Amino acid sequence: MVEKAAQGHTESWSIAGPDAPGLLQGIRVIEIADELAEYPGMVMAGMGADVVKIEPPSGSPTRSFGPFYEDKPGTERSLHFWNYNRGKRSIVLDLEEEGAKSALLKLIATADILLDSSQGKVCAGLGIDRAELQKR
Repeated sequence: MVEKAAQGHTESWSIAGPDAPGLLQGIRVIEIADELAEYPGMVMAGMGADVVKIEPPSGSPTRSFGPFYEDKPGTERSLHFWNYNRGKRSIVLDLEEEGAKSALLKLIATADILLDSSQGKVCAGLGIDRAELQKR
């Protein structure tokens, strides 16, 4: 928002109105990330991307990071998790199960970006290499 002075009065205006779509609207991001890559996902969500966070059945490890709301630890009370995952959707997939692997590949096929901080573990778990993943 910029204020412009003109002949004794100020006028507020914005390059994009408050209801304007984000720069990344229409982009889908599949995020398989820990604390190493939750921030880029947060930024993309803030810019309008549809970010879908994949969590294991036990929940993201960052759910156990403090500080906690009202200083009471709990997986639904982590201020760290709330902050770095705002604007994202979350689904639980147990990548040890064959059906979940198929579901993840289907999700990836709908994505423009795969944000993966697993250092190759996801590809190994799916039984495919990086080149095959990029084709999908």
